[in-house]
Parts: sequence; structure tokens; C-alpha cells
Amino acid sequence: MRRVARVSGFLALLLGAGCSIPPALVAPLGTFPPLSQVDGALGTRSSAAVPAALKIGLAVAESDVAVAVHAAASAGDVALAPGKTYVARRAGAKIVLAEGQTEVLRADPPLEIRSDAAVGLGFGGRRYRGSFQLIAPPGGGGGVTLINAVPPEDYLYGVLPAEMATGWLIEALKAQAVAARTYAIANLGRRAALGFDLYDTTADQVYKGFTIEKPDTNSAVDGTRGQVLTWQERPIAAFFHASSGGETDDAVAVWGQDLPYIQGVVDLDPSPHARWSASFDAGTLGSAIAALGSGVGTLQGLTVSKTTPHGRARWLEARGTAGTATVDANALRMKLGLKSTRYLLTREGAGYKFAGGGWGHGLGMSQWGARAYAQQGEGYQAILARYYADTTLK
Repeated sequence: MRRVARVSGFLALLLGAGCSIPPALVAPLGTFPPLSQVDGALGTRSSAAVPAALKIGLAVAESDVAVAVHAAASAGDVALAPGKTYVARRAGAKIVLAEGQTEVLRADPPLEIRSDAAVGLGFGGRRYRGSFQLIAPPGGGGGVTLINAVPPEDYLYGVLPAEMATGWLIEALKAQAVAARTYAIANLGRRAALGFDLYDTTADQVYKGFTIEKPDTNSAVDGTRGQVLTWQERPIAAFFHASSGGETDDAVAVWGQDLPYIQGVVDLDPSPHARWSASFDAGTLGSAIAALGSGVGTLQGLTVSKTTPHGRARWLEARGTAGTATVDANALRMKLGLKSTRYLLTREGAGYKFAGGGWGHGLGMSQWGARAYAQQGEGYQAILARYYADTTLK
């Protein structure tokens, strides 16, 4: 194991250049909801019980789910033919599997579908490693939930190219592999109430299965196989985001959760999102604030009332004809579609201008920063050390 030392001192570089994330990154990161409760600690889990397979929710409580069979497969004792698509739906307490108008199986859930081939099953136009499970949503809900049961390393093959651009330097990709693996293991069972571990979206980590696998991202997974970041013997909540705008931030300041290993640092940000701006008229802002439950009537003033130690807005004060209200900057960011909360807010004619930097929540590893440090010759261990203080790489 390797000890990752606390980042000491600051980089003497603040960017002046000016994230949606590049197409290869698919969707803006940093949309994770508040940290999960696992093993009594937020976002952390004992490292003693890593399962042979993760359960990833591909479709939740859908009226019907279409499974494509690309190689010989079976559901229970029934053989499924390659080249066919089978539709699963509920019939009372049973799950019915049909090919066209022909019912081929009616069984109690859970129903497992296995293929003889490593990537013999598909859903939504993508192919997946592992097996599929069809379950009835817990709690007596209707519809069918489709789960991909997949070994952790195989899962990462389908995560990495969705979360970081293929073609980036291998050390940056390796840093992402460790962060993604750590996040997954720290959050095992996060969606247990739904019957699986993690979503396949930015609600957890984007996962697109075998279809998007690339040689370099697979190599990064293989080159860090089994490695996770721990703090006090537990895998950490290894949050990451696209770009920092020049500084990452403290978890306690941004989300109110004190995670000693996620502390803000001055950062490199050569991304196209290092500087951005967005303008809104007062009516649009007033409607967004009202939608968050803090209506103030006609908006007359909006200012940042509290910032984090690293320059992100935390609270805003809205003033209007019906009074004043305190507005959560993170909630307003999501409502308006702002790239980050690292901005200066100024009056601009009849509206307001957000002059910002970075994309994402700003916690943990900046992906564009990781890329920049890799270009400077740093290894993934050193890159991780910059972003996750006092952790151990095991």
C-alpha cells in the first residue's frame, strides 16, 4: 500500500482562460445527491465485504423491459435464441418473458438471464458484461426493474470512457479508475431500497457497458486492479468533477459534510470551462427562486451572502416585493443549469450576470486538472495525492 500525503502548500497558478464536458464525458459531473448512508458513515463502507458482482440499475419500475440476446442465453430453464429480443413485463406477482406475441416464460421474480458469451446480452442499444436480473420493484410497486450483475472491474470498463475522455494520458485515466472504483465500493447498496447498488447515470456514475469500452481505459482499469483509496481503513467518498475553475473546495463548505480527505486546493484548469458566463433576466431568476420554495415576489436584488473558502457561492440573498429569502447556491445552480457555483454575481442592466469558472461541484479530483498533471509527468498516485488528503492507496 502507498501512503498519500496531505497536499502541502498551493500551486502558484490561477487560470485566466475560459465546462458542458466534452462529448466523450457525456454529461456534467458533480450532480451527485448528498452523500449516502452506508455502514453508519456517510459515503464510506468497510472494505471487508466487496461482492463478486455489483448490481447496477439499468431500468427502474418500467412497464416493460426489452432484453436483446446476442449469443446463446437462458432465463431459468428456458433457452433464449441469439438474435432475438425478449420483452419482460409484470403479470400480477409474476414476471412474463415474451418474444413477440409468444410467451416463453412466466416465473416468480427475481428472474436471472445468463449468456454463454461474455457480452451476450443487451439493453437500450448497448451490450453488457455479466448477467441480467429482472425483479419486481421492492415495496410493492408495479413494473419491472432490470439489473446488470457485473464484476467490479468489468463494471469499471464501462464507466471509465463515460466519465473521462478516452485518449487522455494513461496516468490521468488510472487516477480516474481508482476514484471510480473507490466511489463504487464506498457506495455499495446505496440504492438498496430500489433493489440494486448504483444507478448507471450521473446520479451515481455513468455506466454504458461493453459498448463503449476502449483499449486505453480498459488498460487503466487493469493497471490499477483492485486499488482503492481509504481513510481510517474505509474506502472514501471519492468525488470527482470535470474542472475546478482554479481551485477545488472543502466538502464541509459545499455540502455541509465534514470529509477530512476532501479539502480544497489550488488547481490547474486548462479546460474550455475554466471561465464561463451566463446572464438571466430578473423574471427568470425570480421564477427559479420561487420554484425552490423561496418566492420573494418581483425580484429586486440578488447577491451572494456567503462563499466557501475557495470562492464558491454557498448562499445568496434574494430581495423582492414580497420580502427577502436565503437561497441555496447549489440548488439554484441546478435549477438554472449553471456549470458551477464558483462565480461572481453582478447586476447587468435589468438582469444579472454570473461570471464563473469550472464545471461540477468542485469536490475531490478535477478531471481536467488530473489531465494537466499527467501532462507534466506526474503518476496517478501523485495526482490522487493532490486531491484526496491523508488517504491510503491500497
